[in-house]
Amino acid sequence: MTLPHAAQPVLSPTSCIEVVGGTELHGTIWVSGAKNASLPLMAATALSPQPVVLRGMPLLSDVDAMARLLTSYGAELGAAPDMTIHHQYATPQEPSWTASSETRTGILLLGAHLARFGKGLAHLPGGCAIGERPIDLHLSGLRQMGAQISIDGGVVNAHAKDGLHATEIVLRFPSVGATEQLMIAACGAQPTANHPTTIIRNAAREPEIENLARLLQDMGFAVAGAGSSELSILGRDLQKSPVEHAVTASVIPDRIQAGTLLLAVLMTGGEIVLKGIGEEQLDAELVDLLKRGGELRSEGTSQPAVRYAPDPARRAALGDLEVSTAPWPGLCTDLQAQVMATMAVIGTSRMHTRITETIFENRFQHAAELRRLGAQIRIEQAVATVTGGSQLQGADVEATDLRASACLVMAGLVAQGTTRIHRFHHLDRGYEDLVGNLHALGAKIRRIQ
Repeated sequence: MTLPHAAQPVLSPTSCIEVVGGTELHGTIWVSGAKNASLPLMAATALSPQPVVLRGMPLLSDVDAMARLLTSYGAELGAAPDMTIHHQYATPQEPSWTASSETRTGILLLGAHLARFGKGLAHLPGGCAIGERPIDLHLSGLRQMGAQISIDGGVVNAHAKDGLHATEIVLRFPSVGATEQLMIAACGAQPTANHPTTIIRNAAREPEIENLARLLQDMGFAVAGAGSSELSILGRDLQKSPVEHAVTASVIPDRIQAGTLLLAVLMTGGEIVLKGIGEEQLDAELVDLLKRGGELRSEGTSQPAVRYAPDPARRAALGDLEVSTAPWPGLCTDLQAQVMATMAVIGTSRMHTRITETIFENRFQHAAELRRLGAQIRIEQAVATVTGGSQLQGADVEATDLRASACLVMAGLVAQGTTRIHRFHHLDRGYEDLVGNLHALGAKIRRIQ
């Protein structure tokens, strides 16, 4: 196996990202493949004994972890960005605990192996400590398809002695992970007299769901409704009728990376062109926020692109907002920390932004570190009230999770003096060289290993 890129060096206790604030950002960046799309695509490749090529895979430590997890099941992998994955000799054995603990998305292999082999083993998932993130919706849906599931010692053991069967599943919340799990498993759920297809109601509608649906369709599965709240998947017995042809699919651009860079420019001033992504691929609430503070327009014909330049007067008047994280097309929870950092420094001290986190119950940990830099933020349960116009001062801060790492880097871009972000290894899980991209835009930033 060749990992997608060289392993990250072991970080010493003095490793940090160092940022000297006060520089506008100018330039052009190509948006990389989406982390939140690439990992489910990697899991879905386990449905097929034929090679699958995933084009535009991002160079991330989470992709490395998923690659190690797939190889622990017996898969063979090539290198990113155009990664070939071959599950010809894979088996549903107990996987590597180390790799399982590093990525939450590995749990999706449970549904893939149930669909293809009739059984699956998976460790309970790891990932960022931003909340409970239970997998009860995953397991409930699989049980409705006929799986028998037990959990012992942190290992999920699933069997479908007579195979999975099509049914109707209603999710109590449009969970992206649960929707992906059930979409993948449903490809091996055989029709019944009452249910010719598996129907998933209240399904997630995110662009990553549509990306997964396109891969499944290319494999030969009939998947309808992606992008809506109701999905229909026609499955089959994959042991008798396996996928018979190789497939090539492309990873969609990372709207979280794009949103982070656009908000960074709103904070610092300047102008940015993002290539490879269109305005329609960005969260609607983010687009509204950006347009209230500047000029955002689409460019490009053969390749989509967006150009953004904040307007000083409009930026100064931007405040007194009510923002809530929500399923697509609302503001993604993965952009909440970046919005908080932005609203802490723009506008005036008479302006207050209320940010309500509706997805995860423990995703305001970055607020304490932003306050260390001088931000005025008050937390009351699931609501953060952010006072605008703060002049941040450089300090040493500690990243608590992936998106918190990004928001602290952003804060460092506008803080007076030098900011050092420690425990920044989270950043490499979801951003392909964010430090390098910001440096290319003119930021005074470096990694100290």
